Amino acid sequence: MDYITTTKKKSYKLAWIIGILSTVWIVSGLFTSPTPPALQPVSKNNNFSVTTSISYAQEHPQTLNFYGNAKAHKKLIIRSEIKGKINQIIKEEGAKVSLSETFVKLDTRQYDVLYKQAQANFSSKKIAFETTNKLYKQGLSSKTALANSRAEYDASKADLKVAVLNLNNTEIKAPFDGRIENIAVEVGEVIDSYKEEIATIINDEVILVESFIPEKLISDINNPENINVRFVNDIVKQATVNYISSSADSETKTYKIELRVDNSDFKVKDGMTTEITFTIAKIEAHKIKTSALSLDSDGNIGVKTVNSDNIVEFKQAKIITEEGEYVWLTGLPPIIELITIGHGFVSSGELVTPKRNDSD
Repeated sequence: MDYITTTKKKSYKLAWIIGILSTVWIVSGLFTSPTPPALQPVSKNNNFSVTTSISYAQEHPQTLNFYGNAKAHKKLIIRSEIKGKINQIIKEEGAKVSLSETFVKLDTRQYDVLYKQAQANFSSKKIAFETTNKLYKQGLSSKTALANSRAEYDASKADLKVAVLNLNNTEIKAPFDGRIENIAVEVGEVIDSYKEEIATIINDEVILVESFIPEKLISDINNPENINVRFVNDIVKQATVNYISSSADSETKTYKIELRVDNSDFKVKDGMTTEITFTIAKIEAHKIKTSALSLDSDGNIGVKTVNSDNIVEFKQAKIITEEGEYVWLTGLPPIIELITIGHGFVSSGELVTPKRNDSD
């Protein structure tokens, strides 16, 4: 799944960080002589020197990331409803077309003949029906003769409609406003009805982005504060939710979501891979360097801080976002004095001498 792929990719670095911390934690235990707690109390008189900085919680957007695919709002392969010879190509590839604008013409000669034949037959059958109808009203014609004349008249009317339709279909027209993506025929080529592709027309002024969201996260994106879509050419555009499926896929347990992106500058192309970022809320978090992370005796990730009495305290935290050499942590007090250098050599409860350095 796209979401799983994204999560794995973003978790590689975090796993690497935790792995290093875990290794340090294990190795430190190997070189520490196991002494009964009664014989090795925690010392508060070491006055080990550590470097600290004051960290303030900041508003940080909480985001969810997924992969998706871009597609044009409208894209259609055009085929002919009749067979015939390509007589003229009016619009070339890349040209804009408007709704109902003719861009390819077929040879009309055979359809002109068929139309004139149908029109003449219709006129003849119409006169015959009107005459038979008058005779029937005068009692000079049978009901059967009238019914047969009416049937022939109706059939000629239908044949004329088909002839008109076929004649009109010699002009291949655009089904919507857009651009001609490609022309698949040549002048003089004979095509069969509904078989050969004539052209592809695309409307990509609006791009739709499709993705799939796990059911456990679907409620988080119902009312996102912001949606950004990054395309493979590093173009970032804002999007709005166009559609969310009302039921999950029975096998993957994901919901299909469709986003709408303005593409009036035509920089985004149909079929591009995308990365979607949903900003779902803003939360209070600390931005610290990954080098300041620690593990407690139970393997929980967090940071070591100094309280007002210069005593070391371990604060368990949760990583919510990674930004290069920094991580954003939640679960911490609004203001902390963070040990940035020396945290690997001190333990909770120790008295230390902090040297403030707020440059980090």
